[in-house]
Amino acid sequence: MDALAMLALSWCAAGSSDVAIEHPRFALRLSDAAACVSLAAVSDRRTWDLSARPTPLGEVYVGGRLHKASAASLDGDALTVRFDGTDTVLSYGLEPAEDWVVLRLKAIAGARPDSVTLLRLPAPEGMRIGPRLNAAWDADTTVCLMAATRQADCRAGGAPPTLVATTQDAPGPRLEGAAVALIVCPTPDFKAVARRASHAFGLLTNEAPDGTPVKDTDLVRGSYWFLDVTEANVDRVIEYCELAGIRQVMMGFGSWCSSAGHYTFSDARYPHGLDGLKAVVAKLHERGILVGMHTFVSKVSKVDPYVTPIPDRRFWVDRRCALAGEVSPEQTEIRTTSDLREWPGSPIARQKAWEGGVRRHQEVLFDDEIVQYESIGPEGEWSTFVGCARGAWGTTAAAHATGATGRHYGVDGCINGYIIDQETDG
Repeated sequence: MDALAMLALSWCAAGSSDVAIEHPRFALRLSDAAACVSLAAVSDRRTWDLSARPTPLGEVYVGGRLHKASAASLDGDALTVRFDGTDTVLSYGLEPAEDWVVLRLKAIAGARPDSVTLLRLPAPEGMRIGPRLNAAWDADTTVCLMAATRQADCRAGGAPPTLVATTQDAPGPRLEGAAVALIVCPTPDFKAVARRASHAFGLLTNEAPDGTPVKDTDLVRGSYWFLDVTEANVDRVIEYCELAGIRQVMMGFGSWCSSAGHYTFSDARYPHGLDGLKAVVAKLHERGILVGMHTFVSKVSKVDPYVTPIPDRRFWVDRRCALAGEVSPEQTEIRTTSDLREWPGSPIARQKAWEGGVRRHQEVLFDDEIVQYESIGPEGEWSTFVGCARGAWGTTAAAHATGATGRHYGVDGCINGYIIDQETDG
């Protein structure tokens, strides 16, 4: 590591105006106006002129307005970026490693942005673009912007193509600490470099017990069967797998549980509960069939105890309204002081696509009651829930006070469940 520290990076002023980020493997040159000027790959002695496509190093959204980077300067291992039309200043720490450089957002001065483009880099001309990898490559060289924390969202595309890394203040972790790595390496080396980077940054990986990436194993070249496997049908599943040469099954979440959320066992499908599930998996393994189990991390079935009889407050609220008057437990028309024209069930919102059908989305919660409604009216005013079915999903119909807040939980129409608010402790 001492040798690496001696060779890793040279941050220098290049001439009278440009700024250069130099690494033993590559060099990125910026103008003092924070635009990308050139990129060089040391390994194959190639340099790409980026000045024909003036691309600001980054951007910020402040108060809903976009501001582009307009000035950049280096002081040791600190990169400072300023933006047109705002006093926002971003300070990055530059962290070298053997195969990459990490740019980490350390501090924000001035107006706080809602979101930040951490780094924007034009793809070298003539290279292929990988949107999922956020990489550009040809037979010789690969250029990649890789998330160095889970705060960063990386993507490539556009015309002309650009590699981009962004982050946001909410929802999600705060902006500070978000980081992106710049990788420039020979294309034959990229897979290994990307794997080392994933481990170094603590990103999600999928590897066999011996450390081989799963996508490099024979398993990914075979078929798998996504289906319900129960205590009653496991023998027939094995028979069909062996007839078809299928060596992997994925058990749908409904195979063993009654609802997503608590994942309590279904008595009908697994009368022996956990012991029954273990026996089914063991039987599949004995025949050389690998087993995966499908679950959800962000949604909960409406029949789950998290919803009924008292709805949890940690679901994502995507719409709100307020009651115009007191509501009795029997009332079937509920008037609000709000404009409901964009709520599911209004004639306008019906023109939009609602996953699983709009009916699954036509609900509103007041206090601890879920109310299902037929439509929204009256014509032109769109302030009233019409045809209300009270106490839906096992909740209790109740009276609600004037001004009470109505909440619409985001619905995943695929399973007819509510979406968990990722900003809670859920």
